[in-house]
Amino acid sequence: YQGAEIRNFSNDIKDSIAYTYLLKQIQPNGYQPSVTLSPLSETDDLRRAERMLHEAEKLKARDFVTPNDVVTGNQKLNMA
Repeated sequence: YQGAEIRNFSNDIKDSIAYTYLLKQIQPNGYQPSVTLSPLSETDDLRRAERMLHEAEKLKARDFVTPNDVVTGNQKLNMA
């Protein structure tokens, strides 16, 4: 990840870019299905958030956060 330093779980992550890289980074070696960086090709923030959350599902890490929570910067849900 070469973007700006993340200092909060609201405005700094609402474009889903850092989230996408984080998911790829925390994926265990050899884990299947593999998490990809494919959401980064999406230009619309809401669609990118949905695609990022689809990748999170692979790690069983999408319990209650919605794409809207991400793009609006819902700090409490994003931190969870």
